[in-house]
Amino acid sequence: MERKYALIIGNGEYLDPSLTRLKAPDVDVVSLAAALRDPKIGGFDDVKEMVNQPYTVVSKEISKFFNDKKREDMLLMYFSGHGVQDSNGRLYLTVKDSEKDYLDITSIPASFISSKLTECRSKRKILILDCCHSGAWQVGAKGDTAAVTADTFQGYGHVVMTASDKTEYALEGDQVVDDVSLSLFTNYLLEGLKTGQADRLNDGWVDVDELFDYARDRVISQTGKQKPKIWKFDTEGELKIAKNPNPKEVDLPFSLKAAITSDFHKLRLESIDQLVILLNGSVPKLADKAAEALQQMAANDDSFMVRQRAADALKGKQLSPLSGEELAVSEKTKRLEALYTSATSAIQAGRWEEAQSHLLGIEKEEPGYKDVRQLLSQASAGLERIQKEKLAALYGQAVQAAGAKNWAEAQRLFRQLEQMAPGYQDVRQRLDRIEAEIQRQQTQKGQQERLDGIYNRAMEAMQASQWVEAQRFLPQLEMESPGYRDVRRQLNKVNDLVRAIQQPPAPGRPVSRSKTLLVGIAIGVILVLCACAFLVYYSSSSYGY
Repeated sequence: MERKYALIIGNGEYLDPSLTRLKAPDVDVVSLAAALRDPKIGGFDDVKEMVNQPYTVVSKEISKFFNDKKREDMLLMYFSGHGVQDSNGRLYLTVKDSEKDYLDITSIPASFISSKLTECRSKRKILILDCCHSGAWQVGAKGDTAAVTADTFQGYGHVVMTASDKTEYALEGDQVVDDVSLSLFTNYLLEGLKTGQADRLNDGWVDVDELFDYARDRVISQTGKQKPKIWKFDTEGELKIAKNPNPKEVDLPFSLKAAITSDFHKLRLESIDQLVILLNGSVPKLADKAAEALQQMAANDDSFMVRQRAADALKGKQLSPLSGEELAVSEKTKRLEALYTSATSAIQAGRWEEAQSHLLGIEKEEPGYKDVRQLLSQASAGLERIQKEKLAALYGQAVQAAGAKNWAEAQRLFRQLEQMAPGYQDVRQRLDRIEAEIQRQQTQKGQQERLDGIYNRAMEAMQASQWVEAQRFLPQLEMESPGYRDVRRQLNKVNDLVRAIQQPPAPGRPVSRSKTLLVGIAIGVILVLCACAFLVYYSSSSYGY
């Protein structure tokens, strides 16, 4: 009895500081393991998680994972983390204790995993690498080399899926390393599994091709840079990874249904061959639908040839090729029928512009064909409705930006609206107000920058003790913008300092000029009397008195 095994490895933390820490791998491992364990999705029998483990632990677990497996077992190994190439272009998967300068003895070589894939008995093995340089799996020598060939991996029975090609990085969001919960490639792998949208055939299963196609298309659509790759090496049996947890009602292709109900019996004859292909195909639900359509045609078609051919198909008889007479449908009829089928299919899918293009082509070539004019009106109404919805959404965004005072964004959106639909609502009035506000802010900003410049020059003058220079700038600020910063206080300070320099005050009370003269005379008299007294005393001493 076959069993399903998964080994999910992720490494986001590194001891080597040259290896950038990643956030996504931790979440990648837990999320993918949960989906594979879920009996409604993966239903894997054994799922092992490894997060931020050292080299010896990881390499041993990889070796154990591929040992002792049966031919019919399915094995899925997944790695999320840094992939590093050495100078010879060899790829290594880094783990917690990997060292960039010693990759060969601290990291998991791609060659080691390749040998394990080859040695393993299982012929249904899947390897998924979601890491930068993961596309280097196909590289065997230094520099850019040829794409992977069968010789790159000896043996058979495995599929290798990488998040990017050999010259690209596996993006996390829109950066090489960013603060995100899931890496981009793994995010879409999980989305395809958990929603069931990867089940392209609507057969209730998601196989490896469907899962890869789903993730690849969305990664390329979102980034345009990262390009996932897949290589297959002689696998055996179907590689159905998971069940579709949300199976859809399967129906015949719209173009085939149109041919079955066509007014031209020859198109209905041709449709029987397509129904037989589905009847004998690998999708049970489509086979049931094909059988039901053949039964209806065998019982109710108004053409004996159609009824007979449908009955033979149901009995399993070998259908003979249709004769030239049976296939004699004019090229114009086929072309118009194909255009009509494409147009009605586009209308059902809401692709109004595509539908309008097909319908205008029919109307030009065959005016009045079927209900083309009514369908044209329907397509035009659909286009008009979509245009109104776009305008309303854009108007709402513009109003929201204006409400948040994000004037530049609001101006951009309102200008876009005016180009798309001149005169739409009050766009012109709002745009005028926004542009006036932007002009006011720009003027105010210029005025503020000018005042700041004058103020800075005044402060520089004060720091250099150039008081007269400062006294020239500060009154200008006070006059142009009363109350600006601390201009009033600084101006008072400068004025006091200038007065102190120009008119130094005398100590005590001020003395008048007349009083100053009298004081001078008095002091002179006193000095004369003192001199006379000294002379008298000196003379007396000389003559012995």
